[in-house]
Amino acid sequence: MKRHIRFFVSGEPQGQPRTKASSRGGFVRCYTPLTVKGSDGKRRTHPAVTWKAQIAKAWACAAPDWKPIEGPVRLVLTFCIPRPKSHFRANGMLKATAPRFCKAKPDFDNLAKAVADQLTTCGVWLDDKQVVAHDFVKLYAHHAESAGCEITIKELYD
Repeated sequence: MKRHIRFFVSGEPQGQPRTKASSRGGFVRCYTPLTVKGSDGKRRTHPAVTWKAQIAKAWACAAPDWKPIEGPVRLVLTFCIPRPKSHFRANGMLKATAPRFCKAKPDFDNLAKAVADQLTTCGVWLDDKQVVAHDFVKLYAHHAESAGCEITIKELYD
């Protein structure tokens, strides 16, 4: 029997940070930044690191006894991005002109990459190359509390 699971990760979705390169002693090394410099000049944990930790926590609660999928996988991601203040009236009500779909950053491919990489680390599948079908939707959240990502994983027949 093929497995299927759906769970929600609360929080503000973050995209996978771009890989950076540095050179030292004639050798180039590539790395993913784990910190960012704040407006005050201090280094802080990259928001993507916190987001990935939230994914791991939600996964651990949703499927504590999960064995990695070995075959093809369908991944459905519905991202709910927090709305900017400009979408609301002074009384806190949503403007009639506020859009439903989010066309702003982060890009959907960077969002999906962060989720897929973390799910690989969590042992959902052996490698994210097993994802052979996917659907991604990027919406604005109805309320700040509903920001996050609904993740659906379906094992497919090979």
